[in-house]
Amino acid sequence: MEDSSQVLTIMKELELCFAELYRAASQIDSSRNMREFWLQLSYQEEIHAEYVGKMMEAYSEAPEKFEIGRQFNAISLKTWISEIKATVSKVKNGEIDPRSLLSIASDYEDTLMEKNCSEYLNSADVEYTNLMNKIMAETRHHREMLENKIKEIENRG
Repeated sequence: MEDSSQVLTIMKELELCFAELYRAASQIDSSRNMREFWLQLSYQEEIHAEYVGKMMEAYSEAPEKFEIGRQFNAISLKTWISEIKATVSKVKNGEIDPRSLLSIASDYEDTLMEKNCSEYLNSADVEYTNLMNKIMAETRHHREMLENKIKEIENRG
């Protein structure tokens, strides 16, 4: 069983990886509309990392209010984070087409850690619960934004 603080550390790193991926995407996409789209997602992921930082503070102040929920594999999640970082490098090196990146990002946002992060750590702390609920709702919105953008581009041909 993993440590509760490790769950939060990995969550924060994951949010920062997504922010970096979206920031990199904004730099390679030539369309102003798409640059703004990617930057908006990047900014929101940075906010999520800030939320997780506040959640870490709540944990450090009262660890007895937290318990591991669904078991997670830290090595597997760290491997996945490495994959996202490799994707960031590919984006920066021009190895991934901006259109393909929408699907890749949608797949990443649809992963178990992103969709089910609230199941990995349980708490009676109200601030933690509120922040986790915001992250979950905004992550669902990110998936919708990406899916809508994919459809919009497909419809344009």
